[in-house]
Parts: sequence; structure tokens; C-alpha cells
Amino acid sequence: MGSSASIKSTADGFEVTAEFNGESARDLNRMFLSELRRVEKRTRSRAEWSFEDKTEKFFDYALKGTKKIESK
Repeated sequence: MGSSASIKSTADGFEVTAEFNGESARDLNRMFLSELRRVEKRTRSRAEWSFEDKTEKFFDYALKGTKKIESK
């Protein structure tokens, strides 16, 4: 992770905030979850990936929704 990354403990596990570069949110999510599962096979992930004007939400490897970010 880069220098702007943070990891916080939560009641449900951990919250990771970081900046990644890649071709798509799907690719980044797959890479991130695969790396986590190398350490712990039973890892579950709920992730949001934002780029320009949209946010994509994932549960594990599955896309659960796409939302357009409203500009202010």
C-alpha cells in the first residue's frame, strides 16, 4: 500500500483505506481480495471503489451495484 493507506479495526473486522491504480474496479477488487485470501482463506470483503464520477460496490468478487457520484 502507498503512504496514504490506513487500516482501522472495527467491530466487524478491519477497514482499509488506500489508493490503488489499475484498469478497472473489478480488476482492483479481484487483486485485493486474492491477496487477502493468501493470508486467510475465509476472508470476506465488502469494498467500494471510486473513480471519477462513479462508485462500484463489491461483496467478495461479485459486483453489487454502481452509483454515480453527484458533483457539488
